[in-house]
Amino acid sequence: MNGYYKWDRSGARPVPHFIQSRAGDLLFAAGVWDLWERELPPLASFALLTMANAAIPAPLSPDGPLFLPSKALRTWLSDPAPDPARIAGTPQPALEAYPVSRRIRSRDVDDYTLLEPAMPEAPEDADETRDPDDDDLDDD
Repeated sequence: MNGYYKWDRSGARPVPHFIQSRAGDLLFAAGVWDLWERELPPLASFALLTMANAAIPAPLSPDGPLFLPSKALRTWLSDPAPDPARIAGTPQPALEAYPVSRRIRSRDVDDYTLLEPAMPEAPEDADETRDPDDDDLDDD
């Protein structure tokens, strides 16, 4: 991925940020999946591995995806039962983050403007009021 969103909840109102590699490199997040065929229809499940990550810039909470270096991808993907403990000490890439528009919450908005920096203090539009669901937003 080229980056991901994470919410800063340290202030009175949550502020979304876009996190990316400081060097502009792709980020390869470690995950595991399984296909549950005991029940019909079969269910595919997926989990992204997360960990404490000091590379995530303040004021964001220092936890997030476990990133793999590109040279470790082939081994991770070809192992029939990857062991997260084996890669837990993997050095993490330097990251940077900046505030973006709260419009990332909308399923109807999917364009490049969601990656543009935004002032967290500025209202997105004149009728915006506090959304009671703000406290239930996902961290990432």
